[in-house]
Amino acid sequence: NFVSTNYSQFEINPYDGTMWFISNLSQSNFNIKRINNDGSMTFFTPSNMPFMDVNSRHFIGVDFSSSKTFLLHEFDGAFSYDGTTWVYEGAFDKGTSISTDADTIYFCRENDDFIRLTESSLSYNSSNSMRLAVKNGSAWKSTSFYDVISKLNTTFDAATYYSPDTCNLLDWSNHDFKFARNSDTLYVAGEQGFSLAHSETFVDTITMNNTPNMPYPGIIEFEFDSQDNIWAVFGDGGALGFYPQYIGYYDRSVQDWTLVYDQSNCPVDFTKRLDIEIDPDDNLWVCDNQDLHVLKINNAPGWLSLVEEEKSSFSIFPNPSSGVISIQTEVNVSDIEVRDLSGRLIKTIKYTPEISIDKKGTYILRLLDHGTVVGNQKVVIE
Repeated sequence: NFVSTNYSQFEINPYDGTMWFISNLSQSNFNIKRINNDGSMTFFTPSNMPFMDVNSRHFIGVDFSSSKTFLLHEFDGAFSYDGTTWVYEGAFDKGTSISTDADTIYFCRENDDFIRLTESSLSYNSSNSMRLAVKNGSAWKSTSFYDVISKLNTTFDAATYYSPDTCNLLDWSNHDFKFARNSDTLYVAGEQGFSLAHSETFVDTITMNNTPNMPYPGIIEFEFDSQDNIWAVFGDGGALGFYPQYIGYYDRSVQDWTLVYDQSNCPVDFTKRLDIEIDPDDNLWVCDNQDLHVLKINNAPGWLSLVEEEKSSFSIFPNPSSGVISIQTEVNVSDIEVRDLSGRLIKTIKYTPEISIDKKGTYILRLLDHGTVVGNQKVVIE
């Protein structure tokens, strides 16, 4: 289904399937939201998270162990949640990202030691890392959000640097990197596609030169499903931002990009930053910084229909309508989007208390206050 989010961080807990969102930094009503398996939502705000304060907007990462959810704050350190109680795990600053290796949690920091948290201890490791991927004790790191990669030694206190100067299977960019779910193969995504490493050696690539139907060379973000097939966001990225163009699915059994989506054939807004996640049933979820979409994976993959939120901040009448609709709202509204049931944008108009829709059909009216969604509601034009 389709949920208005206005959230900048999106992660799915692989252990229980719950979905977690962190508010956009610009939101005045900052909160952290969890969508539970029954569809209900839990909001964490200063009223039920005592450590939330004026700096709460600077929560920048969420990840999971088998029993807890962990949050990283840019300035105030790490917090955990066991389903009942929030705990302050440690005070440190310069937080940049969070990652896990089973039940060991790693907090990366800008130009400073990264931190390793286990059930029994919190320790500092003398290796500068802004991003980290660890599996079975094997670790790779990057000291920026878009640069090349290094392999850490077994004690995590020294690293071997890799670049195109030393490895012709790499390019100079590194937008995302992670281990496959079912092997110790590391995948590094950059401007030319994927570079694959086993142990300490890069051995293969997935690029437009050797893979059918790959829609674009650059890969911004990717995730593995349960069989290590790949969903990827294609586009351009770097220090100035990321610009998505396509979403693609790589089927390892045929070594082909068998599904490709862009603005023309799916409801995702490719003008926004995209975050993708895979749920425990291998369905694809896409957050476009404003909305959450799901591609149901079965014999005929399809984007699920759009459903308006249960609580809307406005009323419309008459509904059904012959085409002229009156809108009553007590919140600030600047624009109205008219969307079809797949979430595809039909048109955007400036807000007035009365609007017209000419073509018969069922639509979702979305009200926005200068880019922030304030409500969705279904309307039928007869």
